[in-house]
Amino acid sequence: LIGPLTDHENGVRSILFTNNDRNLISADVNGVIIVHDLRNRQNTFSINSPENMPVWGIDLKDSDLIIGGETDSVFMVSLVNQPTFPFNRIVGTSTSPINRVAFSPDGTQVATGGSNNDFNIIIWDLESSESEIIEEHQSVVSDLVWNGNRVISVDFNGLVVIWENGTIRTFETGE
Repeated sequence: LIGPLTDHENGVRSILFTNNDRNLISADVNGVIIVHDLRNRQNTFSINSPENMPVWGIDLKDSDLIIGGETDSVFMVSLVNQPTFPFNRIVGTSTSPINRVAFSPDGTQVATGGSNNDFNIIIWDLESSESEIIEEHQSVVSDLVWNGNRVISVDFNGLVVIWENGTIRTFETGE
């Protein structure tokens, strides 16, 4: 246990461990992203999201961090050049805020889950910038994960959607 994340002034919306389990990254509704050093129990550095966008989802692949939140854009930044790095890339834009983000296991794609009026899952190819939209959810996407070459998502109503190489399957939780 590392204790409370006291350096955030408002609610923490997303956390994750770095690949080496030495750091914890947290993001809050004010757009503050903090990298916590777990061994020394101190902050390594903090950054603000573009335009202090409230951050709702983060994911990390190697040294690349993606964030999604209250705007319709997904941003990516390399953590190698901390702490003076800019958010160097917009992965893509949606028609509503981005609630969840996740890298594919090989780091070539990003999946996003929408909220508000756009409950879509979008699969973004990072090299070509092409995307595939999955329009199965009828409420806010509460979580999504990659499992091999599949994206598994669930919404607030309990609908589970599995996308695998363009094929879509759905089922209600409890079935």
